[in-house]
Amino acid sequence: MVAIRFFGSTEYCGTGFEEDICYDEMPDKNFLDNVAYEMAQSNAESYEYLVGGWDFDPDECDPDELAEYEEELASYWENLDYAWEIVPEDEDEED
Repeated sequence: MVAIRFFGSTEYCGTGFEEDICYDEMPDKNFLDNVAYEMAQSNAESYEYLVGGWDFDPDECDPDELAEYEEELASYWENLDYAWEIVPEDEDEED
């Protein structure tokens, strides 16, 4: 059995995530990369409001504000931080 730790965050403070998942055998690197990416996307969806703020309404702003928001939103999604690592056996046994 191997434990994998998935972790990452958005560019905003306090938006990090970390989750350990156990597998019977070591999964393929591409599989783990995809799992980490999907977790990062899911995490980022819950914090997307931070880009414009709670009160931001794209329908009620001028074209310049909307263009700036769309640029910041694109950057937000392009700069997701995520990775995975094998949990050391001695750390895994402590849990």
